[in-house]
Amino acid sequence: AHGISEVSTAVAEMNGVTQQTAANAEESASASEELNAQAEQLKGYVASLTAIVDGEASAQAISLSERTESEQSSVRPMQQRKVQKAIAAPKKKG
Repeated sequence: AHGISEVSTAVAEMNGVTQQTAANAEESASASEELNAQAEQLKGYVASLTAIVDGEASAQAISLSERTESEQSSVRPMQQRKVQKAIAAPKKKG
């Protein structure tokens, strides 16, 4: 009788852990979706800023955001340097 009680307790604890794990997984999935949406929005902002810094039309910025990841990885360092230079450059009065 004591062994059955221990098994019952263990099963109840496993059920609780399983429910908690399922809740954590659902929360993680929701956070992941939100983070992905924010990353996409940030990608758009960066493309717009890059177009402004480069003095290009917004259509070219959209084209940049549509490139494959491998193409972007080679372009990003150059764009980052341009953005850093634009930020560091003294503002012209007038």
